[in-house]
Amino acid sequence: MQKITNHPKLKAFFDGLFLIGALLIIIKIIVALGNHFLDWQVTFFNDSLFWMAGPLLIAIIGAIGTETVSKKKK
Repeated sequence: MQKITNHPKLKAFFDGLFLIGALLIIIKIIVALGNHFLDWQVTFFNDSLFWMAGPLLIAIIGAIGTETVSKKKK
């Protein structure tokens, strides 16, 4: 039997945050490979700190939040 979390909307928010972070990481990898092998010369936000660390931090926060909310069951 599947247990229901106390806060399903909060869990959905953290799941979405994780998916956004994962999507940004995939985009970052594709752009980096395109810049290296295909000479795209694409830069995002002038290689700012947000673009370098932001996607990973967003994914980590989403994963930690999902796990925390999932452990608190009814």
